[in-house]
Amino acid sequence: MSNFGILSTFDHNVQDWKTYKSRISQWFIANDIDAKNDTSGIKRRAILLSALADGTFKLAADLALPKELQDLPYGQIINLLDGHFTPKRCGFSERYKFYAATQQHGESHPQWAARLRGLTAHCGFKDVEEALRDRFVMGMVAGPEREKLFAQDMDGLSLAKAVELAESIHCARAGAASASAAPLQETVFKIVNSSSKPKNNVRSDVKCLVCGRSNHESSQCRFANYKCRKCNVKGHLRKMCTKVNFISTEDCSQIKHYGGTNKYIYKVGDKVNYKKYSNNKKFEWCIGTVVRVIGSVLYLIRDDLTSVIMKKHKNQILPYKGEEGGKTLQQHWDYDDFLVEDNSSLTQNQPLGSSEQTTIPSYTRESGRLRNIPRVDYRAFF
Repeated sequence: MSNFGILSTFDHNVQDWKTYKSRISQWFIANDIDAKNDTSGIKRRAILLSALADGTFKLAADLALPKELQDLPYGQIINLLDGHFTPKRCGFSERYKFYAATQQHGESHPQWAARLRGLTAHCGFKDVEEALRDRFVMGMVAGPEREKLFAQDMDGLSLAKAVELAESIHCARAGAASASAAPLQETVFKIVNSSSKPKNNVRSDVKCLVCGRSNHESSQCRFANYKCRKCNVKGHLRKMCTKVNFISTEDCSQIKHYGGTNKYIYKVGDKVNYKKYSNNKKFEWCIGTVVRVIGSVLYLIRDDLTSVIMKKHKNQILPYKGEEGGKTLQQHWDYDDFLVEDNSSLTQNQPLGSSEQTTIPSYTRESGRLRNIPRVDYRAFF
């Protein structure tokens, strides 16, 4: 025999016992299970206990101690669950909840009235309808509906009439708002300016080869007779020039300074003189040792005094000649200290140790560099 309806499991952590008690009672009636057919209540007790969740069954068994839950009659189990799950009500507390309730945003007027009626279950009002009417009007959201109800006579206004009047005003406002928001279907004509069309049917995506603009052809450009500042050729502007300028070897400052590319090849361990630049763009010649060769033109040089490793181009390096003519190129001499006072008194072939040159003072480590020395040609050391 099939049963009518669906009897769900009762979990006291999720569901309300009073609601579930009413549902199971109606399920018993629908399936002809009552006190006449089940005099001892064994069948109803078995159905109720099998419908309890694990946690709820354990709670009911604890409440039945020292007796076993399955040994208690059905009515006693119902009373046991009623006493545990039905909270004690305080009249003033329930009335406070009733009077503090207000209509929520988005809640319709019938929903607001139904929620208020549920709050009066344990308030004990002598005149429930009057209390419901008063709280319905006073707890409404501020607006034209509440203002209209405030203007009504209290003697002839009931809760049902107040709900009907508020809902009718709300529907009228919603219809008027939707009607005013509908756009008017009007025909709109577009005015086309004939002067905005391109002249002489010139394509806007084709650029002029003279100036780069796209509103005219190259033959009509007013800069056609201008001379390019890059290649000095007439017929285009500098931004449209396609010529690539190459830098000649004569323009390289390092090559020009040394009179040509430095073809000397260094190897690891060679002692060299290298240029060391300062913040004010001046440099001084220092002594170092090649520690690594990078390609064909770059070298890693370790300073003999500070042990700092620097990367230098071969045009910034000269071979270290050591002592020549009794004179030694000491460390950290300024480039300005090696300039010639009188270029006619020294030549490139003249030995540096001749008596015609001024003697170079010895290097002092306390000062770290030479000061107040006569100016000589530094190239005579290499």
